[in-house]
Amino acid sequence: MKQSNIHIKTLRQSPFEGKMQTQHLMFRAGMLKKNGIGDYTLMPYGYALYKIIENKLTSLLSHSAFQEVSTLNYDAKELLTQLRSDIVSYKDLPLYIQSNGLKRRHNYSVKLGLIKSKSTPIKGFQLISHSDIDFQEKKSALWRELFEFGQELNISFEKSLLISSNTETSKEGYWVPSEYGDEVFYQCDTCDYCSDQHNASWMIGKVLATTDETPEEIHTPNIKTIADLERFMSINAKTLLKTLLVQVPLHGKLKTVAIVLSGNRELNIKKVARFFSVLPHEINLVNDLDVLNAAGTTVGFAGPIGLKNVIILADEEVTKGQAMVTGANRVDYHLKNVVYGRDYKAHHVGNFSYILSGDICCKCGGNITAREGYVVVELTSYKKVLSENMDIKYKDNQMKEQRPIVELGSIDMYRLLTTYLDHNKDDDGFVLKKDASVFDVHVLVPNIRKEEQMQLAKQLSKKLEIKEFKVLIDDRKGSTGSKFKDSDLLGIPVRITTGKLAGDGIVELKYRNSKERLELSVEEALTEVKKSV
Repeated sequence: MKQSNIHIKTLRQSPFEGKMQTQHLMFRAGMLKKNGIGDYTLMPYGYALYKIIENKLTSLLSHSAFQEVSTLNYDAKELLTQLRSDIVSYKDLPLYIQSNGLKRRHNYSVKLGLIKSKSTPIKGFQLISHSDIDFQEKKSALWRELFEFGQELNISFEKSLLISSNTETSKEGYWVPSEYGDEVFYQCDTCDYCSDQHNASWMIGKVLATTDETPEEIHTPNIKTIADLERFMSINAKTLLKTLLVQVPLHGKLKTVAIVLSGNRELNIKKVARFFSVLPHEINLVNDLDVLNAAGTTVGFAGPIGLKNVIILADEEVTKGQAMVTGANRVDYHLKNVVYGRDYKAHHVGNFSYILSGDICCKCGGNITAREGYVVVELTSYKKVLSENMDIKYKDNQMKEQRPIVELGSIDMYRLLTTYLDHNKDDDGFVLKKDASVFDVHVLVPNIRKEEQMQLAKQLSKKLEIKEFKVLIDDRKGSTGSKFKDSDLLGIPVRITTGKLAGDGIVELKYRNSKERLELSVEEALTEVKKSV
């Protein structure tokens, strides 16, 4: 294929607003164009590479008995609704489905580009089974196959817990460490525990000093923040109680909820939402003075002692008997010597805050380290919860009604493409793998006016194509240097140049992942390419 006949428009400067070098290179290589704020179009070269990766993934899932269906938008539960009528007997199971669709984001990020674009293509897959043993075997095999798929693309996936609720529902994912990610993951330095910032748990450390003294009111004028209180009382935020009031829709009414945390923790709305089985955006901080008055408190000085008409949730960390300082529910006053169980009690105790670096692993007691990154693969296990909620049932071999086990998965294809390119690049451009490249060989003609160079390029290309290699001939006008730069940018595995020695039938062969240049005859070049591609 002649480069002059296809649409690859390389750029010297990238228009990308973010800092991720990979996406700057994608713009410069003509793979990508901005379509609008947070929205992008894959251009022919980028889309062709995308299709290679998508087809590999489709083939992998098909080999594992996942049958492909066609959908326009990614909605796993809607697809499950459509499949429901096909599941009548245990003979209809297991059922493994894959699909391609489009997912739209409301919380997109211009700075992260394809990592968090306004919309992204999704490869969805569904596992529906009647046997827990078969289900677990299939799930384990799928995780292994996806990990190996990543390795083929030179990607090292990390596995993380994403949701572990008090029901049977749980979510895991493969994520990629990156300073340009949209999540923080907490990994144990000793064992395999890993979770994202919204769902991570930790082991409660040693109890701080307790006391027999009763609560004592302290005048704290002009104290507005935790930091102010730390300085004023010469104490650590760990010894402070932070009481936050929110309103939650429960049973059709707004209920006031007070969440009591350690002063060094931040409230995790997602955990609170999961506890009450509501959506995070349905929970709002209380600012209404009437609501605060009804609860018996005021802004900036809330504490759990003496609250009225509220549901109190307490982080487990503050319930171990330590003496703490808290708001006295009136302006400019705090209480010290406050002990859980003696001075106040919660209606529910749990984990309602965010983990911190330096916390202790809940699994083995090791140290926890924070790392930035983004999720590429998600897999949600619903067990029988989803089939019960959606009224999916079948008859077993004894004609008894049963509920199937359901697992829904998704792969963010823009993130997968970006990750592949991010892990196969250098400062000059991409270094594509030989089995994941649009072209196998880039034949470069330095001077298209010289007939011997063009003729040798055509001769070589024809022989390569007969041997079923994908060839791109750079037959454009322009300097040799600019063509070399474009070739490096595109990342095609092998470059063959028909230069000054073309009249003698000699070409220069260079691998994209090496600086070595070999002067070879056409036949020697064909043999070399056959060995390497």
